[in-house]
Amino acid sequence: MDITYVDLLDLDAPVEEFRLHSASDLAERPEIVPTFNHRNHLNALFTQGRSTWLGIALNVPGARDLPSAELGQVFSDLLSSHDALRWAVFPADSSSFSSPFFSSSTPPFSVHCLHPSDLSVEALPAESPADLTALISHACSPISSPGAFFGRSGDTVLVSFDHFHVDMISMDLLARELYVALRGEELASEKENTPSYSTVLEQRAEVEDHTWSEQLADEVWGEFFAETSGTVPGFPVDLGAHGTTHPAAFVVTTLLSAEQMNSKVDAQPFPELLTAVARVLGRRVPMLIPMHTRGKNGSAAHSTVGWLVGNAPVVAEPEESPDTAKMWLRRAVAGQGLSIEKVLAHYQAEFPSATIFSASFVDFTKRGGAVPGASYISSRGPVDSVQMWFSRTETGIQLRMCYPDTHFTREFMPEFVDSLRAELAGRR
Repeated sequence: MDITYVDLLDLDAPVEEFRLHSASDLAERPEIVPTFNHRNHLNALFTQGRSTWLGIALNVPGARDLPSAELGQVFSDLLSSHDALRWAVFPADSSSFSSPFFSSSTPPFSVHCLHPSDLSVEALPAESPADLTALISHACSPISSPGAFFGRSGDTVLVSFDHFHVDMISMDLLARELYVALRGEELASEKENTPSYSTVLEQRAEVEDHTWSEQLADEVWGEFFAETSGTVPGFPVDLGAHGTTHPAAFVVTTLLSAEQMNSKVDAQPFPELLTAVARVLGRRVPMLIPMHTRGKNGSAAHSTVGWLVGNAPVVAEPEESPDTAKMWLRRAVAGQGLSIEKVLAHYQAEFPSATIFSASFVDFTKRGGAVPGASYISSRGPVDSVQMWFSRTETGIQLRMCYPDTHFTREFMPEFVDSLRAELAGRR
């Protein structure tokens, strides 16, 4: 699955939105205890007043000819199949939320899981929105209704959810479901009898209460914070942001084509990628990486849709062999059961940057291969640091990266990407 932005999609027709409606009086539905990720996310949503959403664009030949009622039913089936997609945030009292986004402080709220019968999807007349990203962002507010956008532009089907509901792997799972529903062709099968998201969270909470180990925390996080002087570090080059966020510039590019792939990157892509970044920058590079917590192939939660991601620290060294990055990645796996909430409280970590400098990697070749015609998209807000998404498909290694749009980065980032591409190509 390509990782890109809405700006780069080739949409050749007006957008037909399928608006999600929720029944009234829903706060009596089962209450959910939000995780640390969810609470942090909602704090940011209320403060910043905009959705952080993830989505997919799936090009399906002939989708433009599918009756709206049939396509709407496909969207409804997605909601019915996954409880995480039916969560919604409700105010503690009816006056707490004055708009889809509350932009001063976090009001008292509760989270409830709605029943499929509470939700309906209505096809609206197709139009050409002045700003498709803004349209998606508005629809993806999870306040009083699940945060979802469903749409169609010609043969391209668009599905997006607020991050409150999903992570990147969730969108890959949903892309596979959509493809099967719209094409009638089977892809690589996912595990049957997948537990619901709520069940997974309940099981994790029971285990997490007994997995805190100060020794393990010191080995994983203590050494990291000792290296960073107790901070969650930003990008190790002054980007000229001057302590404020800027509109995000971005790059989407192929770093290595399948024909250029070499044995070193092929054998251990993520350690090689992180180490290549360190070599290009000429320094040790501490950063955070998202850790998907679904477990290995065959684990019960491997195909559960929901936000199942933690964070882990990694340090890459500008060395010939990626030994340092490999060591830190092994530590990350060992420490993935540690509560990030307890970690931050224990070490009193400081956040000097508004944006966490991070790098992620998804190998779609190990997830049943690419979904034909699928692209991963997401929102893009102001930033003051760098976020990198590395991915591997049958066509090679790709990079999507966003960073603050400053005078410095306009010159530095193209050179950085070119150097990174050359560095990887030379790994023979």
